[in-house]
Parts: sequence; structure tokens; C-alpha cells
Amino acid sequence: MNATTNTAKAESAAGIYVSAALGAFFLGVGDLLNNNSAATVLKLAETIRQNLYPQLNSGGLVALVLLGIFGAAVCWVQQPKTRVDAFARGFSVFALLAVTAPYNPPTTGLNHAADHHANENVMLSMFGISAAYAQSNTPTVPVEITLVPSSGSALPSDTKVILREFNTGKIVGTSHISSGKFTLKQPQGIYLLEVEASGLRRTSAKIQVDGVSQAIAVPIEDSRIPLSIQRLYAPQERNQ
Repeated sequence: MNATTNTAKAESAAGIYVSAALGAFFLGVGDLLNNNSAATVLKLAETIRQNLYPQLNSGGLVALVLLGIFGAAVCWVQQPKTRVDAFARGFSVFALLAVTAPYNPPTTGLNHAADHHANENVMLSMFGISAAYAQSNTPTVPVEITLVPSSGSALPSDTKVILREFNTGKIVGTSHISSGKFTLKQPQGIYLLEVEASGLRRTSAKIQVDGVSQAIAVPIEDSRIPLSIQRLYAPQERNQ
């Protein structure tokens, strides 16, 4: 009988932890669907990418898993009595992160050199994305980029381009573009160009800027998957 009682207690504790994790997870998914690029899940993923693991291309999904772990951890510190209470605790973990994660999108264009002193401001906004500004004396090289949708149609009006330093994951600049052809002007180095738009597959391309100007075409496939869901997993990689 004691064995049965112990098993019931273990199952009850496991149910409480799972309920808390699901509470945080479900609220995170809802926030992602409603708030798009301003979702707390994406801000948490961006913080991890820029400060802990630059190669984290599928950070949205990782952030959702972390939310579930945080929810379960809260219940481990102070265990609720029912699964309903545990589910609410999971909600509260997400609400706390949402309050402490102000949305500060990069305001720079794509033709800015990365500022390596920007990390000094990270503690001022733990979950914010610091903008990078150009140094006036940094020589740049032009790179002409052409985005080529597989359908051959024009790019959607909400097409967004993000340029990162390849090795650090730091955002150099972002821009909404109205044409599939534009020019980057960056110092020599290796960069990652990310493109996202409704109706298209999120795509990334590694770009190496050397001492001479160059032209690069980036093919982009159509997709019926909502953009908010695509942000949970890695973009399609194009080798240049």
C-alpha cells in the first residue's frame, strides 16, 4: 500500500510540473501568434543568440522550451497543490518575462558597420537588441544583393532584411525593402543576411565581403507556413 501511495505522490508531482510547463508554453505560443516579431519568445531567443550562442538559428523553439523549464522550476521552489494552480504559475513566469523584456528593435539601416562596444549597454536592457552604428573612418565595400522569389512574383511589402556578423550573431542593421535589389556597404568580413516575408520561406545567406565589389543573387522559395511559426525553426540556408 505504501508503494501505491508513493507512486500516486510521484505522479501528482509530475503532473504539477507538466501543468506549469504547459502553462508557460501555451502562453508563449499565443504571444508569438499575436505579437509577431515583438513576441517575448523571440526577444528571449535573440538575447541567447547575441550573448550566449551565436549559432542558435532555431532560437524561437529553444526559448519556448526554456519557458516550460522556468515554469516547472517555479513549482519546484514552491509547489502548488493542484494542477490548475501549477498551470497558473506557468502563466505567471511568462508574464514576468514579458514585463521585463521591452521591445527595442534595431533602428539602423543595412549600411552600418558593427559597433563592438555595444555590449557595454547590454545590462541596461537585458532582453533588448542593441543597435549598431557605423564608424565614419571604416572603409566599406559595396555588395549588390538580388532577392529572387521562386514564383517570379514581386516581393511582399512586408519583406524584412536583417544583417548580422556571422561569427558573433550581432545585428549590424535591419531594413524593410520595397525592391528585390539593393546594395550593402560593409567593411570586409563575413556576414549573415536573413530575409523574411509573408508567403515566403525564411532564408539566410552567408556573405563574405572582400576587397572588391560583387553581386549576389539569393533565391527564396514560396511557403504557406505563417511567418510567426517559421520563426520557431531555422531559416533555409543558401550558400554563396
